[in-house]
Amino acid sequence: MSPGNRAGRAAAALFSAGSLGCAALMTLGRFTPVPVPFIWLVLGASTGFVLAGAAGGAPATWRGRGLLLGLIGCWGGDVIGSRDFIAGALSFLLAHIAFIAVFAAPGVRPRRLLAGAAVAAVPGAALLRSFLPGVPPGETLLVAAYVAVISLMVVCAFASRDAAPVFLAAAVLFYVSDIFVARWRYGDGAAINGTLCYPLYYLACNLFALGAFTLRPKGKAGEGG
Repeated sequence: MSPGNRAGRAAAALFSAGSLGCAALMTLGRFTPVPVPFIWLVLGASTGFVLAGAAGGAPATWRGRGLLLGLIGCWGGDVIGSRDFIAGALSFLLAHIAFIAVFAAPGVRPRRLLAGAAVAAVPGAALLRSFLPGVPPGETLLVAAYVAVISLMVVCAFASRDAAPVFLAAAVLFYVSDIFVARWRYGDGAAINGTLCYPLYYLACNLFALGAFTLRPKGKAGEGG
């Protein structure tokens, strides 16, 4: 491993640790006061995973840049969503589309794609049936589109011909975290939903970011993406 690679890995690990530390304080703050304002913790946690992806070499490949774009979309969803839920959800929707492009770009395995789609359709339909009655009419289309797109993201991570297992783990964690977000907004509204969604979501984003190392260029002929 070259000194540059070692430095990049160390920087990515440091940024990721900072991100997860802020996320831990966000979760802790639901039980006891913490000395840092919530919005600053959001900024720290979200900026940390973007910087981790950049330090991990994401800008070096086309797919890596797509990954970084997705992480920036998540950053926007976190920051904007704290003030405007709909605008934040749209930012996340664009982030998922970027992740889909990263996973689908090298091609997908047709059998895995069909099997994954069949499996994902079951929880997707169940979620829509559960949450749509509580969704305001103006948000119905957004919620339906969001469920479809995030389900496709998981399926593409599973079916991709060149996506490291870390991406599938991140996609599944992201999916589960959003179930708690939906329950929080459209379901029972219980505080436990907020408690669980933050650590799952930030772990997912940091796994996406650290996955940038798997997208580094392969050889002199071109990029790994």
